[in-house]
Amino acid sequence: MSEKIIIPTPDNPERTVDIDIRICGHRSAVITAANPEIAIQAHKTGANGDGYQ
Repeated sequence: MSEKIIIPTPDNPERTVDIDIRICGHRSAVITAANPEIAIQAHKTGANGDGYQ
């Protein structure tokens, strides 16, 4: 299962980034983005904002 979402960047809400999320298991996903910093931030935030992926 793969889903593509578009989010505003943290430093500039006017700019958006495409993120591809691939669900790999019960609580894991592969997050890819053109900018590695965005992917890392998404991993740190977690799916529900509590820091767990």
